[in-house]
Amino acid sequence: MKKKSLTYKQAGVDIKKADSLVEEIKAMVKSTDRPEVLRGIGSFGGFFKLGKKNYKNPILVSSSDGVGT
Repeated sequence: MKKKSLTYKQAGVDIKKADSLVEEIKAMVKSTDRPEVLRGIGSFGGFFKLGKKNYKNPILVSSSDGVGT
């Protein structure tokens, strides 16, 4: 039996709107930039320099996963 496949659009996903939202989010994130932020959007996680806290080069790496991944 052949399965019928759906496109993203048929499933209710609008790629252009999603891309537009990502650009808006990037602008909001950029407005919170500080010297301690070591990497921009696009890496697997955010890199934040903690300063000298009894370690040689402490860096906090944080990440969050999108819904459905």
